[in-house]
Amino acid sequence: MLSGMWNAACDYKHRNLAALCRPKSQSRLKPAQELVSLKRVNVAAVRHGLKYEQHALKDFSARYGVVVKRSGIVISQERPHIAGSPDGLCDEYVVEVKCPYSAKHAVITPETVPYLYLDEHTGLYTLDSSHNYYYQIQGLMYITGKSVLFYRLHFV
Repeated sequence: MLSGMWNAACDYKHRNLAALCRPKSQSRLKPAQELVSLKRVNVAAVRHGLKYEQHALKDFSARYGVVVKRSGIVISQERPHIAGSPDGLCDEYVVEVKCPYSAKHAVITPETVPYLYLDEHTGLYTLDSSHNYYYQIQGLMYITGKSVLFYRLHFV
């Protein structure tokens, strides 16, 4: 039962962290309550991500010659009321994987993955800083004390 509850909480982690961090007049009580309530999410996009996440981590490990460790929940040493569950940890960095369902049969581009944009200065795809995933990643870096994050987009 605990693993089911944890999986349900993880399904909402990026959305809730963004809702708790963004300065809005709306109540922060509802997103906080959603963090501790059990909700099963069984949609194609979540199933797709779970199906390919492990493959993406193995691919990342082989490509960069690093050992990626699964961590489970990590509790902030500085603020123990804040926790997160990165997809993987290496010595110096956090690894977060997204397997976008919107690009499951296409090349990953800003057109197929709406939370990306092409940085004209670097020529690299960059995560939109107004998207909920950005808050998730910033939170994971803070919680783990890692200053570098590898954000891995994976497609089949």
